Amino acid sequence: MMCNQKEVGIFELFELDPQEGGIITLLGSNLKYVSSNNGKSPMRCDRSAAKEWERFKFIHKSENIYVLQANNGKYVSSENGLAPMSCNRLEPKEWESFEIYEIVPHEVDD
Repeated sequence: MMCNQKEVGIFELFELDPQEGGIITLLGSNLKYVSSNNGKSPMRCDRSAAKEWERFKFIHKSENIYVLQANNGKYVSSENGLAPMSCNRLEPKEWESFEIYEIVPHEVDD
């Protein structure tokens, strides 16, 4: 996964599925889950199920700025768009903050 697009398109949209304790999963437009890969390799959106490495803590920082903390306790980094996104930062700084443009509630079919 790269963080290098100037505009939001279909591949930049993710469904946030809230779990208990402020934990979320991210479902991509390809219907696969984002994985932190335990911080050992770049993040990918290729998992068919949300298991341990596909869970993130969604932390509100300010206004519409958020950080994501993975199951390994480290933070997701955009790498300033110069390299694939990783989950290996010990604390959230500039490249570990993300602006959320819109959160739309998921409608459940009855």
